[in-house]
Amino acid sequence: MVGTHGAFEDDPRNRFIFEEILAFSNSIQDGSTIIDIGAGQCELSMFFENSNYVGLDLGIGDENWDFSNISVRGDVQNLPLKDSVADAALNVWVMEHIPDPPLVMHEMFRVLKPGGKVFLVAPFSLHEHQQPFDFYRYTRFGIKHLFESSGFSSIRVYSDSSQEFAMGHESYKWLLALSERLTMQEEQREQLKRALETTRALMLATAKQFPAKTGDFALNWICVAEK
Repeated sequence: MVGTHGAFEDDPRNRFIFEEILAFSNSIQDGSTIIDIGAGQCELSMFFENSNYVGLDLGIGDENWDFSNISVRGDVQNLPLKDSVADAALNVWVMEHIPDPPLVMHEMFRVLKPGGKVFLVAPFSLHEHQQPFDFYRYTRFGIKHLFESSGFSSIRVYSDSSQEFAMGHESYKWLLALSERLTMQEEQREQLKRALETTRALMLATAKQFPAKTGDFALNWICVAEK
């Protein structure tokens, strides 16, 4: 996961999400079967060493990704798995790449055992990536509706960041993009460099002072639910 999405210390958002995944893994009994739906490089397996981790993916992603650790190659909209075989399911940064999101939700529900748990992360504010396989961004209400419509219960949706951090994160990305594209004189470039350093410092300060799970503007929504 670090290789795909960056080091913890470089992005407090990632650190919080990884902490939440760790908490989810600690709620799963040892020996449980975990289906990572849209597993990519299967980096989430590091959180489930005491479980039967099954990475499932179609093998479509960034050109430099290593899909050699995938357990099952298959379409997440039509999982090649029997009913009620998994104790838990992961769906992390996958839903934006799905042409028909309700199909994935119904399939997750189908392959989970009664009482099975889901941990899902879906983006709210994120640039296009893995084009042309990038279709949606979600509100927390849209995510909750998808879960409810598929039969899940005990649904909890919360943000991966505070509103303050999310806005700072987007401001930093904007300045970074300008630094790479604008034609500037040396003095202007130095000014932009200082602005980047200041914005990053403020962004990191907000991550410490304003807790995640607050506000209605987030980078990603995290959802946990049960069958």
